[in-house]
Amino acid sequence: MRKHVIHVLNRTGHAPLVRWDPANAAEVKTAEEAFGDLKEQKYHMFDASEPQETHTELKKFDPEVKEIVAFGQPQGG
Repeated sequence: MRKHVIHVLNRTGHAPLVRWDPANAAEVKTAEEAFGDLKEQKYHMFDASEPQETHTELKKFDPEVKEIVAFGQPQGG
C-alpha cells in the first residue's frame, strides 16, 4: 500500500515530512502530531490528493487524506 504523506513547502523547495498508513495506529499518531506541530508554527495545510479547482484548508488532521501540502506564511522583503 502506498503511504499517505505530508509535504512541507518552503524556500528551498518541498520535502516529505511524514508518511503513514491509515491502518497503522502508531504511524497515524506520529502524523497527527506532525500536523499539530505545523499548525502551531502557523503553517497552512491543504488536501492535495486529487486535482481540484480550489483546495480547502484542513483545520484538523484526517488520516484518510492521501496527500497534505503544508506551507508557511509568505514573507516579503
